[in-house]
Amino acid sequence: MKSCEKCGMIYDEITGGCPNCARLDSQSSFGGTSWPLLKTWFSSPLTLTLAILVTVVAVLSAIGGGIPLFQVLIAIGLWIAYAAAKASDTRMSPTGLKMISGTLKAVKIILWVAVGLCAVSAVVILASASSIPAISAYDLFNSPYFSVVPEEYAYLIYNLLSVVTVSAMFTVLGLIVLAIAVVLALFNVFFYRNAHKLAKSVSVSCETGLLRLAKHSTVKAWMIVFAVIQFLTGASGIVNSDGITVIQWLCTIALYVIGFIWMRKYLDPIAAGGAPAQPAAEQGPVYNPPAAEQPAAPQNPPEAFGQVHTPFEAAGLQLGDVADQAAEQFTAPAEQTPDTIPDALDALDQVKDVLADDGESAPAEAADDSEPEDP
Repeated sequence: MKSCEKCGMIYDEITGGCPNCARLDSQSSFGGTSWPLLKTWFSSPLTLTLAILVTVVAVLSAIGGGIPLFQVLIAIGLWIAYAAAKASDTRMSPTGLKMISGTLKAVKIILWVAVGLCAVSAVVILASASSIPAISAYDLFNSPYFSVVPEEYAYLIYNLLSVVTVSAMFTVLGLIVLAIAVVLALFNVFFYRNAHKLAKSVSVSCETGLLRLAKHSTVKAWMIVFAVIQFLTGASGIVNSDGITVIQWLCTIALYVIGFIWMRKYLDPIAAGGAPAQPAAEQGPVYNPPAAEQPAAPQNPPEAFGQVHTPFEAAGLQLGDVADQAAEQFTAPAEQTPDTIPDALDALDQVKDVLADDGESAPAEAADDSEPEDP
């Protein structure tokens, strides 16, 4: 657990960020809310296939005499999430995803309880082994306490355990129980803990609109591991099994494979840092102006700096040349005769004509820059 530095809320670090602050700012790291993306994920045919497979496996397990409580809860959560994704609401309801996350958390807690019980039992058995008298297993089974052993198995048991002491039997049994505790702990740490983190992160993303995923790569790898284990353990005895067992075996393998494909298709691009493609409806209309409103490209691109291509540029250049001529006429040395005044007036008339054109006329020839001849 962690306390938010901004608002002070206590939240689970699995979410990666404060849910309270995320509600206030429901913009994801990709510039938009995550609900359209989540609705795309959970309304897909792959999600529907997962919901059907989990339901079939749970029903077949119940028919076979099992109590598939957690499978039923996960199946219900998937169906609720699929219905919420198919709804026309802008936001997606997190109810189904919360149910899946809560179910995985319950499984994780129950496994930790089982690990604790197995560990305590192993310690008790190993401690008892040292205090048991050194009697053989044959004498133990020959006592009245084990008179319930069937006669057809008694001879075999007596021969196998005639050289084994009771203390050694308790030691082996304690080590087996301890090994079971270690296996359950490892399985809980490396799979169910990460699976709960992933389900919790998706649930919080759906609740807040802030998309953040956790441990999806680890869970995706476990899907393949479980598919291989299910195939190897079931292939040996599937020949003599009934039809229900065969169908359940095949559906379980398909469930793991489809789960791997689902995460690879939808979660891998997000984890890689790529922006997900938003649905077309979420994108605003793009305005394409008609050809008449689009600026025309120059027909003759400039080949050198200073080349004139527009009427305004030509008029500006012409105006500058004429202004230079007028300045030269009025700033002529005093020794020059007053005959230069008409030339200056003509230059001013040219300036007036250029201003009247307002750049609409075609580029004119450059004015003559030659000095006026002295009379």
